[in-house]
Amino acid sequence: MANQKLLMALQRAGDKLNRARPIDHTAYFPDERSISNFLSFLVKNKFKVTARDNKGIPGFPLRLQFTRTDLPAIASLSRLTMELRSQAARCNGTYDGWETILLK
Repeated sequence: MANQKLLMALQRAGDKLNRARPIDHTAYFPDERSISNFLSFLVKNKFKVTARDNKGIPGFPLRLQFTRTDLPAIASLSRLTMELRSQAARCNGTYDGWETILLK
């Protein structure tokens, strides 16, 4: 549902969603070991880490931001976010979502 809302907002702003672009993701983790486990998944799937800091949320004090260039299509983004959510949970973390740039 969140993916659909973000894509619809991009379309309302004039984005045709027909070009790949950097899509930035955020996940939170309780400790460094959890992040390290998640990083192996990111490397395997060609994501680039853009930030790793202590700006987390209650219960998950560590924030990890990462990006990959993808086409913003509902089917592929839904599969990707489900996989990221599942993998973050396996690593004791929580996936928070994505954002991207507007292309007209």
